[in-house]
Amino acid sequence: MTFCHGLKLSASAGKMWQTDCANTEGLFRIIQSIPSPKAEPFKRWLGEAATTEIARKQDAQGFGENKVAAKNGGEISGDARKKLEIETGDQVEVRKTI
Repeated sequence: MTFCHGLKLSASAGKMWQTDCANTEGLFRIIQSIPSPKAEPFKRWLGEAATTEIARKQDAQGFGENKVAAKNGGEISGDARKKLEIETGDQVEVRKTI
């Protein structure tokens, strides 16, 4: 896979094993490519994780900067939802939280 890279990680027995690993962006792309309705809750959770990661990386301070991070994270989540709807032909239920 283009987004996974082999790294040697230690197993419980102490031996080092070549293990496929991906960074945050790679995980987003892998999860977004899964055409299953069962993946949608995880995709929504990743859209929230994206917002948190964007805010952290940009060291967002105050309402204005966090609003921008939330908008960008929401776009990531929205893109995942749209791709799923195209792939399945079904509309995904969007739950709003307050």
